[in-house]
Amino acid sequence: MIKRSLLATSIAIAIAQQASAAPLVPVDARGLAMGSTGVASAKLAHAPQYNPALLSTAHADDDFAIVFPQIGIIASDEEEMVDSFDALSNDPYAGSSSGESIIDHFEGITDQLDIILTSGDSGTVSMEKQISDFETLISNVPGNGGDNSTTAAELTTATNNLNTSATA
Repeated sequence: MIKRSLLATSIAIAIAQQASAAPLVPVDARGLAMGSTGVASAKLAHAPQYNPALLSTAHADDDFAIVFPQIGIIASDEEEMVDSFDALSNDPYAGSSSGESIIDHFEGITDQLDIILTSGDSGTVSMEKQISDFETLISNVPGNGGDNSTTAAELTTATNNLNTSATA
């Protein structure tokens, strides 16, 4: 009987994992720089690691964020990039009388260009119109510092080169 219980105890000890608490390490660089003071200064995404009471301050318009501290990955949308892209895709195209969105108009242009390119040289005039429409699209999109006018000028040069090669 003693041998059986000694064998069972030995197996249980060999199989059992060591139980220990995980050390609290800083989840982000800010917490590390502040001496692991994440309890007082953590963002909402850090609530499970630092201070679960932060979850009570969540609002419907809070940004997306997820933290994987074990592998050092933080994914978040603090600058509201997703909302910006949604707004851009829903903005009406300034050159459109039907009120179609910029993205829909751009997709229409690329679809037309695909058709023209697969049909051969017969679509040169239509291709010129599509390039012109694309120039207008680029120039009407709000930009950062006037880069759109440079792009439109480059497209104009490409159109002129196309016209030259089509007439030659």
